[in-house]
Amino acid sequence: MKKNKLIFILILIFVLVCSCGRKNVKNEKGGLRIAVTGLTSQIFVYPLAKENLVALAEPLPDCFKSELPVLGPLYGTRGNMNFEELIKCRPDIVIDVGEYKKGIDEEFKKLSLETGINFVHIDSSFEKTGDMYRKLGKLIEKEKEAEILASYCDETYSRIKKFSDSVTKKRFLYVIGKNGTNVIAKNSYHSDVIDMLTDNLAVIDFATGKGTGNSVDIEQIIKWNPDYIVFSPDSIYDKVKDFPEWKSVNAIKENHYYQVPAVPYNWLGFPPAVNRYIGMFWLCDVLYKDECPFDFEAEKKKYFELFYGKEF
Repeated sequence: MKKNKLIFILILIFVLVCSCGRKNVKNEKGGLRIAVTGLTSQIFVYPLAKENLVALAEPLPDCFKSELPVLGPLYGTRGNMNFEELIKCRPDIVIDVGEYKKGIDEEFKKLSLETGINFVHIDSSFEKTGDMYRKLGKLIEKEKEAEILASYCDETYSRIKKFSDSVTKKRFLYVIGKNGTNVIAKNSYHSDVIDMLTDNLAVIDFATGKGTGNSVDIEQIIKWNPDYIVFSPDSIYDKVKDFPEWKSVNAIKENHYYQVPAVPYNWLGFPPAVNRYIGMFWLCDVLYKDECPFDFEAEKKKYFELFYGKEF
């Protein structure tokens, strides 16, 4: 352990010395220089501070253009952040947005000391996304711009919640994976939008918090017999009717099955970031078209212009 720590310190000194002669990776408008810990944080931070980013955790979707270095995520099964490259990029701050993780305060203090870069966590929950943007705006000195996004999130959540409380919920499953036999369980980390707007039939004793969902079998899906199903991208959506066992599911028989859009990110929240806010309007339009008081096309245009400055 001591040997590994010594090696890290030597690498740190080497990188700092070498980077002194490098041209800074500078954002176009100056200001605070930002890196992020993962894709969830990146999706939250990008709409407010894309000009401030000096590095990415994951490559941006093809619909965006960026030459920023990609450092890898800090957390998760693919957690492999390149700290040497992080130090070369010279961010003032590394931002983590999302669910509070036990021990993160101590971990971030240690990382801040080892790298000389401030690591900061901002807690965010589905219904409090507006507050998250206010905290982020204050942190990076963009309070006015942040308030626009925060107000949108507050208003959108309130409008959708009011509508969801007024309708009879559809019997529903969100299925993921190439075979469509993993489900997002009720009251799980990824089920916020689904639980708000549907009667999520996937009631499971031990709901996983992983994005892969809970593995079930087709017999269980037949037993639940949902009236509506949404498939994840890269699933069996296009060929589900080729499988005899799926034909007995009511949603398939009645053609009440859909594939969630995923441009630029999955609209139902994989990862669970601000992409869920357009997903709420989409799911309302899919499940409750005759009752829905929202103009989905207008809402979609407003969302993408506000968060990405473009239409999709």
